[in-house]
Amino acid sequence: MSASLFRSLERIRLRSAPIAAGLAIAAALMLPGRVAAQPPAPGDAKAAIADSAQPYDAPPSVESLDEKIRILERKLELKDEEEDKKKSENATVTAGKDGFSLVSADKESALKFKFFQHIDGRYFLEDTASKLPNTLLVRRVRPVWEGNVGKYYNFRVMPEFSGTFAILDAYSEIAFIPEARLRVGKSKTPIGLERIKSSQDMDIIEFSHTTSLTPNYDLGISLLGDLLDESVSYYAGVFNGAVDGTTRDVDFNDDKDLIGRVFALPFKAGSIEPLRNLGIGFAASFGYRKGDLSTPETPAYRTEGQQTFFSFRAVADRASSVAFNNTTKVVSNTAAVQGDTGTVRANGTGYRLNPQGYWYYGPFGLFGEWIASSQEYSKGGANAGLKKQLTSTAWQATANYVLTGESPSFKGLKPRHPLSFGETKGFGALELVGRASRLKVDEDAFPVFANPAASARQATTYSAGFNWYLSRYLKWSADYSWTAFEGGAAANRDRPEEKVFFSRIQTAF
Repeated sequence: MSASLFRSLERIRLRSAPIAAGLAIAAALMLPGRVAAQPPAPGDAKAAIADSAQPYDAPPSVESLDEKIRILERKLELKDEEEDKKKSENATVTAGKDGFSLVSADKESALKFKFFQHIDGRYFLEDTASKLPNTLLVRRVRPVWEGNVGKYYNFRVMPEFSGTFAILDAYSEIAFIPEARLRVGKSKTPIGLERIKSSQDMDIIEFSHTTSLTPNYDLGISLLGDLLDESVSYYAGVFNGAVDGTTRDVDFNDDKDLIGRVFALPFKAGSIEPLRNLGIGFAASFGYRKGDLSTPETPAYRTEGQQTFFSFRAVADRASSVAFNNTTKVVSNTAAVQGDTGTVRANGTGYRLNPQGYWYYGPFGLFGEWIASSQEYSKGGANAGLKKQLTSTAWQATANYVLTGESPSFKGLKPRHPLSFGETKGFGALELVGRASRLKVDEDAFPVFANPAASARQATTYSAGFNWYLSRYLKWSADYSWTAFEGGAAANRDRPEEKVFFSRIQTAF
C-alpha cells in the first residue's frame, strides 16, 4: 500500500507540486518507521511537561489518504478536460509555407488565403522602327481564396487585379470521394498541358504557341477525380465554349462544348525508378459555334512578346483586291469586291485534339504536347455562303535542368537551401530552361479568310533562359525569345523577326 501511495503522490507532484508536498508530509506521519520526537533538552522540563499534557491526535489512515488523492486526481482531469473543451470551441489560425488558413473549431471547415504576383520587364531587340515599346509591367496580381465548408464541399475564388479586373476561378465542388468530384463554375478547361500548369510554375515566362489554340477559363459543369492511387486522373465536362486563347463568362448561343482529358502515370508504383514520373495523356473537345458580325467568334494568335501575328478578316479589313467565285471555286486577286465587309465568323462544328506528356528524373525535366484546333468558318458580304473547315496546329517541347541538384516537377520546384547569408548559408536553386514551339495556320485560310499581307502562315519560336528560386516564395526569371515567321507582310514577304528579352520577379505564398 505504501508503494502505491507514493506512486500516486508522484503523479500529483508532477501536476500540482504544492498539493503533492502537503500530502507527502501527511503520509510521512503515518508510515511505519516515521521519525520519533526528539527528547527535550536539559532545562526544558517545563516545556516537556506542557507537551505531554496536550491531547494526542491519531494520524489519518492510508485508506483516507488514498481517497483524497483520487479526488485530487479527478479534479485535475476535469480541469484538463475543460481546457481542451475551450480550445475546441475556438477556431485555429495558422500562417506557414502554404499561406494563411483559418480552421473551424470542429475541424470540418477551412479557409485558406494565398497570393502571387508577377512583375515583368519586356525589351524588344532590333526594333529599328521603334514600334514595340520596351516596358515594365505588372503581368499578374492574383489573390486566391480556397477551402471547404463541411467535409465534402470545396470552393475556390481567384480574381485578377492586373490590367482589367476579372474573376478567373470561381467554382464549387461536391467531393464525397476522391475518385469523383462534381465541379460547377468557372475554371481552367481540361485541355492543353501547358495551360493546365499553374502560372506560378511556368518554366518559360510566357506561354508557347500551343496555348494559343486552347481556351483559357470557361464556365461549365464537370466531373473529375483520381483513380488507382492517383496514378490515373480524368476530367470531363460541359462548358459554354470559349474561343481559342480567350476566357468566357457568358455564352452567345445555346450550344456547348464537350471537353475531356485522361492522364496517367503508368509506372508511378513500379520498380523502374527512372520512369515513375513519366506521364502521358490525351485531351479533346467538340462543339458547335455560330458567330455574327458583332461577335464573330474568331481567334487571334500572338507571339511570346504579345504581338498579334494572325487574325481573321474583319469589317476594317475589306480586302477589296480579293474575290472568290463560288461557282468556279477560283480566287481572283485582280477583281475588286465591292461591298464585301470581309468579316469572317465561326459557323459550324469545331474540335480540338491534344496528345500530351511529361517526364521528370533527377535534375532533368521534359514536357511537351501537340494540338490541332479545327473550326468551320463562313465569309460575309459578296462571299456570303462560302464555308470552310480550317485547322491550325501547334506543338511545343520544353526541357529544364537544375544545376543545384533539386528535382523539378510539373508542379514546380522547391529549393533545398534558400538564399541566406547568415550562419546557415544557401544559394537557392538555379534552373536552366529551353523551349521550341511552332504554330501553323491552315493554308486554306489565305487569302479569303485571312489577309496574307497582315497575317503570317506560320510562327516558330525558340526560347532559353534560367529560373533562380531564391526561396519557395521568391523567384527571378530571365528569358530570351526569337520568333521567325512565314508570310505576314506585303508583297508576299515574311513578317520581321521578333527578338525579345524578358525578366520577371515572382512573389508567391
